[in-house]
Amino acid sequence: SMVVTCILSNLCVRDRDSSDPVSLLPKDLVRDSALESFAKGDATHFLSIAAGGYNEDKLYAFFPLYPKALGHVAAAIEASPLAAWSGGPTASLVVVGVVMSNACFILSALALYRLTLATLGSEPLAYGTAVVYSINPASVFFSTVYSESAYSFVSFSGMWLIAEGWPWAATLSLAAATTCRPEGVFN
Repeated sequence: SMVVTCILSNLCVRDRDSSDPVSLLPKDLVRDSALESFAKGDATHFLSIAAGGYNEDKLYAFFPLYPKALGHVAAAIEASPLAAWSGGPTASLVVVGVVMSNACFILSALALYRLTLATLGSEPLAYGTAVVYSINPASVFFSTVYSESAYSFVSFSGMWLIAEGWPWAATLSLAAATTCRPEGVFN
């Protein structure tokens, strides 16, 4: 439903005038309003890194795990027979980003459920926690081409692994969080 809401709002509401004159996306993406609705704001920076690496200083604010994974998966699709239906490299990046973010969002809700169950021992409370996490107003950021869902997934997974007594696996998961967002160092 969040995907449909993004597409409909993009069709009905005009974008504000941005002070950044540099368009990070190729013009072929602008033709497809459904994809364009997911390629706004910081998503343009993640897509730019996935497509061409860190070619501008301002891109260093965006940590590499999410955009690099996005770029590798999109490149694999472009090298496969699916490329004929992908709509081009930029469209592949956006579609893969939306699918990857939503998959990580679902996995992060499951990891939060398991973490809550492991720490508090209450299945109804764990279920309620995961539901509230999934329907909160900020969850829109988990459904677009942002690193929030990937960060939440590896962070909650790391905490759950600690609660279950698997410190080495937790270390790897929390190390992945530090490559996803700057806040990862505080985990």
